[in-house]
Amino acid sequence: MKRRAVWATGLLVAFGVVALAWRYWPSASPQPPALDPTGVDPVVWRAVEAARREAQQSPKSARAWGRLGMVLLAHQFHDESVFCLARAELLDPHDARWPYYQALAVRRSDPESAIACLRRAVAASTEFDGPLLLLAELLMQRGEEDEARTLFQQVLHGWRGHNRAHLGLARIALENDDLSHCRDHLLPALDDPSAQKAAFALLAEVEQRRGNRAAAEEALHRARQLPDDLPWSDPLVENVQERVVGLLEVVTRAASLLRQRRAEQAIPLLQRAVADYPDSSWARVLLGRAYLASENVSMAEEVLRATVERDPEAVEAQFYLGAALSEQKDFAAAIPYFQTATRLKSDYALAWYNLGVCYKQRGDRAAARAAYRSCLACKPLFAEARLNLGELLAEDGDIDAAIEELRQGVHLKPDDAHARQLLESLRSRSPPNGSNRPSGGRQPPERNIGGLTPPLR
Repeated sequence: MKRRAVWATGLLVAFGVVALAWRYWPSASPQPPALDPTGVDPVVWRAVEAARREAQQSPKSARAWGRLGMVLLAHQFHDESVFCLARAELLDPHDARWPYYQALAVRRSDPESAIACLRRAVAASTEFDGPLLLLAELLMQRGEEDEARTLFQQVLHGWRGHNRAHLGLARIALENDDLSHCRDHLLPALDDPSAQKAAFALLAEVEQRRGNRAAAEEALHRARQLPDDLPWSDPLVENVQERVVGLLEVVTRAASLLRQRRAEQAIPLLQRAVADYPDSSWARVLLGRAYLASENVSMAEEVLRATVERDPEAVEAQFYLGAALSEQKDFAAAIPYFQTATRLKSDYALAWYNLGVCYKQRGDRAAARAAYRSCLACKPLFAEARLNLGELLAEDGDIDAAIEELRQGVHLKPDDAHARQLLESLRSRSPPNGSNRPSGGRQPPERNIGGLTPPLR
């Protein structure tokens, strides 16, 4: 997307000009930066122009300039956003948001300026942890560990159990070869979806330095198996993100919210995207997924059915409509949609997997086995498919094949107690109920679509 400002001054020069104009010519009314609309999404452009008009009409309003800066920052107009946010800060230097947002805009391109902005934000208010944490992280990157440590500890004092601060302190401790304190700070972060991948990677290094090779390998294995850490929660950042419009921006934001299991916040964003872009199957599928994640299955079905009618080649719409029907236990109705998904995308492992679930529920065991095998041909390390196929084979009396599938499945998912028990039973040739053909005993954990819709990546 082309975003070029027609004003041509550096950030420091721009800030200086605004400051001098405000100090010596109070009646001066700096104008918001002019933007080139070429290549900009029309919906984005309308939002920017609306905020720009508000700043023009209220040139001495910090709120108006701040809102414009936030809208520009939300849509990656970084230089222009800094100009507006600096103006907002001049008008209201006690609002920590304005220097904090400037820091967010320049943290990668100009970390020194970002640090200066963050110091002003922290001086203005310590109500929010975001400025403190970002300042500590940038100082740590610059090698100023003592001040960074103090700031992280300040966060822990005010926000107990804050794993972002624990992770920062762990990195400082590791840099100083203080392995004991590093490990102490890592332990609380190992269960945090925003920290656990990084925490396990650091723990692997700690154990390696301590000479615990097995523990190091286990921690590294866990780090590699985990998905990427989720973004840290930051209300001030979320206030900017809430201003996002435009198809690409909205679906990117909504996808992030779904990864964080915050479907309720994604739904209004996606409803707006569907209204603004009625031809976008992408937005409609994500909206259907958000309804599914929020357990509003009937709305999910309604949205996805309409999407399939509008765009029959939308493979994700076919898959998730099958998912919505499967969630309602209408397995017969779900099967054609999973079949269409596999026809449109032959290597769609999850569609094959859920076909297997549906066939099993319908009593078509041969079709279920074939579907699970097709799934595994696409994704050999799919533990649930291995385990479900192994259970089917065991129930059908194919003991040797069942043992092999269960062995591989348990290796991939060692915490599945039911699968481990069944595997041990088959290996000892003493299946539950004393029969030669395992009846399955107690029902295994349900392995259907409910927990296995593919994550957004």
